[in-house]
Amino acid sequence: MTFLNYLLGPTSPALFAACVFFAAIGIFFVLLLGTQLRKPDSPYSPVKFSWSYLWSDNARRIYASVIAVLISLRFYPEIFGKDITPLLAFGVGTAWDGIALFIKQKTSLLDPK
Repeated sequence: MTFLNYLLGPTSPALFAACVFFAAIGIFFVLLLGTQLRKPDSPYSPVKFSWSYLWSDNARRIYASVIAVLISLRFYPEIFGKDITPLLAFGVGTAWDGIALFIKQKTSLLDPK
């Protein structure tokens, strides 16, 4: 077995890359929906929407979501005995970032330092 087989499991590199792409779209989708929850009158939040603030304020959340997605996509076939699909990957991305959004809203665990 090659390193790539161990890294990706039974999934082909092309399918895995496509699934990571769709999972990233799912993460980005939830990230943008989460901007509706911000409080523009907060002293820490800009009044006008800012892309740089969005990325810097949510960096830990994005990193956590990406790591969770990569692990989920890698081990899904071994745990559930089914192949991954782009639709499943989109759902995994939205689910993990939704969980990360919930954690960020309820705790300070994913807040920037």
